Amino acid sequence: MKKITFLMTIFTTMIFTSCEKEKAPMQLSEFFIGEWVNDDLEELGDDGLLYATFTKNGYTLRFIVNGTPVVIPEAHYLVDNELNQLTIDEPDFGSALKSLSLVLGDDPSQNKFNVEWTEGNNTTMLWKDLVENDYWLKWTRVTD
Repeated sequence: MKKITFLMTIFTTMIFTSCEKEKAPMQLSEFFIGEWVNDDLEELGDDGLLYATFTKNGYTLRFIVNGTPVVIPEAHYLVDNELNQLTIDEPDFGSALKSLSLVLGDDPSQNKFNVEWTEGNNTTMLWKDLVENDYWLKWTRVTD
């Protein structure tokens, strides 16, 4: 009887430890880490490419204005995984770039976006305005 109990215990343990555990669904905070590009900003003229690199600590922007590469210092962000929302601190565009209408403005709600993304398709994400839920930026992944 002891042998049967012992064998049943071993068998049961093997079944539960050998079963593959389900992977938790990806969250927005994991999804958007990496380098992204947006190619439809008219404010950037013909060069028109805006790159954003998101790390776990913050994000940086880089783009070309009149043939000159510009790198914006790192800024911070907050992610709400439950609501799929991203709030970004306004980057410091510097005095040379104040003419660009990329500046987000004084209203904090303008710095917060609904983010549409699909875990299976980790190549694109859409940022939408919270107030009108209009498309604001479409990003395409460059690297993970």
